[in-house]
Parts: sequence; structure tokens; C-alpha cells
Amino acid sequence: MSTIPQLSSLKGRLQQLNLQKARYGISADPHINIEADDLATVIDQMELIDLQRRNLDHLVRQRDTFAGNAPVHILNQIVSSRAEVMRLRQACARLGQSVPAVHRLDDDEQTELPPIKPRQAAQPKSDIHAKLDQAIALLIEIRASL
Repeated sequence: MSTIPQLSSLKGRLQQLNLQKARYGISADPHINIEADDLATVIDQMELIDLQRRNLDHLVRQRDTFAGNAPVHILNQIVSSRAEVMRLRQACARLGQSVPAVHRLDDDEQTELPPIKPRQAAQPKSDIHAKLDQAIALLIEIRASL
């Protein structure tokens, strides 16, 4: 399903123009050929926008499953896909067809890289062994009370 409402009507208009081109052949008005070519380009751009939006939807769901610790390549791809959608929308606008930002993923939601958490210094082995000894003693005590 398309995220661009006017895409189906534009495809219908292109079909009409192509029928006119076929009917009149070489003697067709030049504006028909120009409009058909521009419209075909716009339709291609809009279909690419739909593809990028589907990719964005998948990437955002992946990012959300990581709950703030998403891998950098997913975050970078989200930024890249949003930039590509913006570029494609501008290309359509230059050809006279605006693509409304109706999709929730077109928003310029900040997709910042997560802050790098400093690593905690490893505890000395003696601390770990002491805690293990305490846990073992607690388990023995619990077992004895059963």
C-alpha cells in the first residue's frame, strides 16, 4: 500500500498521456511527451519514497527493540534513509509534484547516537571471591535450615 495518496491518480494520468502519445504518434503535441516523461520520473521518485519509508519502518522497529542501545549501523541507516526521502521529495517538487509529509517517519526526529557509556573498572579478583564465598555461605545456611 502506498504512503503517497496521489500516486494512483498520477499513474492514471500517465496512462492517459501514453494513450495520447500512441494515438497521435509523431504528430503528438510536444507538451504531451514532456509531461509524460516528467510524470514518469515523478512516479518513479514517489515509488522510491515508498520503498525508503518501508525500509525506515523496519529500521525504526529494529532500533526500538534495542531500547536505546541500537547498533550504530542501524542509526546511521535511519539518518541516511530520511535524507534520501527528503532528496526524493525535493526532486518531485522540482518537477511540480509535492509529496506531503504524511508519514510518521518523515519527521525530523532526532536520531542521535547513544552516549558512550564509560566502562566500569573490573573488580579485583579478591572482591569477587569474597562475594562468592558470602553467597556460598548463605546458600549453605539456607540449605541447613530446610
